[in-house]
Amino acid sequence: MEITHHQERKVFIATDNGKKLGEMTYTLQGGTVNFNHTFVDPAARGLGVAGELVAAGAKFVGEAGYKAKASCSYADKVLKRSYPQLLE
Repeated sequence: MEITHHQERKVFIATDNGKKLGEMTYTLQGGTVNFNHTFVDPAARGLGVAGELVAAGAKFVGEAGYKAKASCSYADKVLKRSYPQLLE
């Protein structure tokens, strides 16, 4: 699986051999990234795709020096559990 960050579109996309498995979108206001939607293709659910998307987003937030929040319930749960240091 490969995660690609399309910063100009504010989206992380997960692919495997060219097939899109899922995506996570976000907004950026000031110094805060809000992960607002995560979607995984039904055929790829349960394979850790959403977790990898959130991990990629958290890495971006940390490297850029931003803070994070999530209006997406899944991303919110993962951020609170695994990346509390990034929360605003």
